[in-house]
Amino acid sequence: MLRAIFIDYSRKFGLIPVGEILSNGTVLTASLNGTWQALPVFFKKDTPQKWVPFQVPQKWNLNVWNECDEAWFVRPFLIPDAFSNKNLFAEFDCVLIKAEVFINGQFAVEHTGFNSAFDVDITKYTHAGKTNYLQVLIKGNKRFINDNNGYLRMLYDLKEKTGKVGGIPLPVRLAARGKINVKETIITPSVREKKISGEIVLRSSGEKPAGSRCELDIIPRNSGEKTIFSIGEYKLLFTNGSSGDYKISFDKKWDNPHLWDINDPFLYFLRIKIYDEKNTLTEEYLERFGFREFWINDRDFILNNKKIHLLGPSEWMSLSMGAYMLRGDYHREMLLAMKNLNINAVRCHGQYFPQSLYEAADEIGILCIMQFVSIYGSTRENYKRGGDLALTNIREDFTLAIKTLYNHPSIVIWDV
Repeated sequence: MLRAIFIDYSRKFGLIPVGEILSNGTVLTASLNGTWQALPVFFKKDTPQKWVPFQVPQKWNLNVWNECDEAWFVRPFLIPDAFSNKNLFAEFDCVLIKAEVFINGQFAVEHTGFNSAFDVDITKYTHAGKTNYLQVLIKGNKRFINDNNGYLRMLYDLKEKTGKVGGIPLPVRLAARGKINVKETIITPSVREKKISGEIVLRSSGEKPAGSRCELDIIPRNSGEKTIFSIGEYKLLFTNGSSGDYKISFDKKWDNPHLWDINDPFLYFLRIKIYDEKNTLTEEYLERFGFREFWINDRDFILNNKKIHLLGPSEWMSLSMGAYMLRGDYHREMLLAMKNLNINAVRCHGQYFPQSLYEAADEIGILCIMQFVSIYGSTRENYKRGGDLALTNIREDFTLAIKTLYNHPSIVIWDV
């Protein structure tokens, strides 16, 4: 009953325009960041509860609601005309910690995670030409612990130090995709074996994909659309009827790729083209990557068959940086300044960093050590308190996070 009241009341808020429309091939995105309306829920009886403006992205324990247990977030939006006749997705780069997502009062998806991005197909819940409402119920660390789920009971002792962590710390977008679209892309170059391999997961959401196909090739970044390496064409035979996922795997020899290196951060795009049964292009998507391989030999780090010493700070930025943590231009200037000081690596320490940080590192040639957040600062006793359920959920969260960031050539070490 209380949930229905929150959702109904959220429809009173005025419209906020979506951000600038960006394109990746035929995939369109528009930012949903900015001023949302939020209703923080404090379980202390003497704490007032009212709707207030809330800047997204942001965590609510950063000088906002340090004692908040859970909160409703609302973002009204109109669907841009350019998004018509496409499948619509709400994309979240990170939500802390448990999110229940509703569109116009209808439940769409539930997600639990500390590091992982997720999206949800909202096409059937939205209305063209009318105001739509993205509504998210978020449970932070203390509330989630009290739910006895086990995921964060291991962090119970940290709550006094960190406050009650929750919120939307990274960007949110509205995306327009094809009826058959790219869900996941993993690209693994091998310098030692002179080959490139990968897995692509495609998804179909209602269209009959019989007769559809996918073409894969590689083009250099900033060099037009000329194919320099063809991977192949694949017939799409979805096994569960008119919807579901389809996985493509490839493994191809590549004798002379242009390697990505800290002194020559050369980048490619894997171009994915999906055609329907009428041979109409339904989605073109570009996944950026660098051809490099990083490994450990005894006590040495090896990058592309050459020993390398990692030189740089052990902690990148801090919570006090606030909005600067989300600015791509700030990341770029900071990394360029480090590069000029002969720094070649940074440890991304215990924070929720936007894709723009890793994109800048890819382009400048800085190596990154990516530290996961959810076990930062924990102890053996906290692990025991969390139990098998907590460790299982954390493993799933790590897996999703790695898949999201896997193709950044700058990320060479995953720190748990």
